[in-house]
Amino acid sequence: MAGTQARITAKCPYPYVCFTKGTTILSKYKDAGYWQTLGPQGRTADSAHNTRKDDVVYVSFSNAAKICMKPGQGWAFNGAHPREVFISTSSTCKGAGLTAAPAGDRGTARPAPLPAATARGAAPATSASTAAQAQCNWIRNSGLYCGFYYGESAVIGVGNQGKAVKEAQWLVEYWGNPGSLQRDGIYGPATKKAVVWFQKKMGLKADGIVGPKTWYALRTGIV
Repeated sequence: MAGTQARITAKCPYPYVCFTKGTTILSKYKDAGYWQTLGPQGRTADSAHNTRKDDVVYVSFSNAAKICMKPGQGWAFNGAHPREVFISTSSTCKGAGLTAAPAGDRGTARPAPLPAATARGAAPATSASTAAQAQCNWIRNSGLYCGFYYGESAVIGVGNQGKAVKEAQWLVEYWGNPGSLQRDGIYGPATKKAVVWFQKKMGLKADGIVGPKTWYALRTGIV
């Protein structure tokens, strides 16, 4: 996967937003401030890549759903059909109607953030992140679910144990945690270190406490 991203990045340098199919670039965009309609080739893309350093990018789909790609982020469309792109001058995702994991055009297909290992400048995928990517699935209008705790209301930190802790451990592994972490449902120092790493990566308060904002970021890849 890291090799695939490297080939895409070589063809799609800053400041472009590229729509791709496999490693083939179908269309590139760099103008900001207005919705641009994708051409016939762009509408067949299976992913998009935002190489911009400070600007988020919105993509709308033929089912009226929208996603927001953070700077340096990529999204896999998983069968959903992109329609328009809007390059913002803001560094944060905003706007009513934004859906983290919308339903696609066919069955349960839906866009999803590409794993952290594919983001520009990210570390290569680990066996743990690969396992988490296989374990965790996207739930329509909810985001990632790894099979242990479904929700965002639990507030967990060092000393807590249980299914919510195990869910958070799997989720932070999904996003490419570079450290060693036992996914055992026990919130110890290693789990706190992994959560703090993720919070810093997402621009959240890095206190090691998994509350609603951190749960949302873990589920969706956006803040």
